[in-house]
Amino acid sequence: MSQAQVPLLTKSAIHLAHLCALETWQGYSYSKGTPFNNVLVEQSPGVSYKSTNALSLSDEYLMSRFASHLLSIVKPKEFPNTTPISESLMDEFRNVAGIKSTERRGPKPDYSGGIDYFKKQVLEDYKCCLNASLEEKPYESVFATKNLSIALTHQNSDRIESEHIMLATRILFFVMPNVTVFNFSPEIEKVLSLKGDREDTIFIYQEKLWDGLKLNWSNLCEYDMPPPKDIDRKIYDLAKQSGWWQRRVYDLALKLYSTKGNNIIISEKVKSAFLANTKII
Repeated sequence: MSQAQVPLLTKSAIHLAHLCALETWQGYSYSKGTPFNNVLVEQSPGVSYKSTNALSLSDEYLMSRFASHLLSIVKPKEFPNTTPISESLMDEFRNVAGIKSTERRGPKPDYSGGIDYFKKQVLEDYKCCLNASLEEKPYESVFATKNLSIALTHQNSDRIESEHIMLATRILFFVMPNVTVFNFSPEIEKVLSLKGDREDTIFIYQEKLWDGLKLNWSNLCEYDMPPPKDIDRKIYDLAKQSGWWQRRVYDLALKLYSTKGNNIIISEKVKSAFLANTKII
């Protein structure tokens, strides 16, 4: 097993990641400082509608859409009129998450397979995550990640593409906000010196990021989740009480760390907010 571990991140790195997370929560690109301008077109039986809200693909909106789909299955009486996850939503999310720009090989995800997963498998995986023992906690989302990754992989493919694992973890991060899901990243995988079959390395990846989360928790927990604006309060509380915001900041801090600053662009707004806190720098 690789000896590389997630390091103790500096307070300034975590503070910068928090500022970046605030931008994406509100629907802004932390690198450009501009709102996400994706136009989401979705098809429902007999209905076609277009979302033109510039902030529609904010982290808050994504959590609201993805998590409410799961909760409509878990608690249908409390979430009776939820708009289901669509192929177009997954494709636009893949674009906002930057997966399209990093993809260099492999077929496009099988979104219809992903829809089937959310119809037939997600509830069982969610229950397994919630029933995980303390010893199983670091790995509670591994099987859900593998199952969704497989669902997103075309049947004629003989392997799971890394891009499909990336997309699966990012979707589950919002679908199950109270489950410990870590976004899979080839850059972080490289820093941790993980090699071999991707399906096998998911376990080690999850374990190492769990250990890193515990190591950095005291600094991460200094930052609070921003107040809700449009999201259902039950979903928001579920996320906040389970440390979702801390994991989001951790995710971005690791992204910044794993690239060593290469090709990372920060908007002037984020830079100004960061430089204003002289006690951290």
